[in-house]
Amino acid sequence: MTVLFQTILRIACLSALSRRATLALMLASIALGTALLLGVERIRADTRRSFVQTISGVDLVAGPRTGGVQLMLYAVFHSGIPSELVK
Repeated sequence: MTVLFQTILRIACLSALSRRATLALMLASIALGTALLLGVERIRADTRRSFVQTISGVDLVAGPRTGGVQLMLYAVFHSGIPSELVK
């Protein structure tokens, strides 16, 4: 069984050597895809953690019925333009 395994391994190595450019491009694309996947996951986790930390002290936001998103942006995140009734 070991002779068969060694023969198959030798054939696989010779095949890989004859296709060096294709093998290099394949390995580079796998590495790039893995790096992008891990990067996006890290950004998603950091964004979620930041959002949770930002709104952790907010229990209630009271304001006029109009412009709910604007009210939330201004009252919680301190960004956006407040409506006339919030000023």
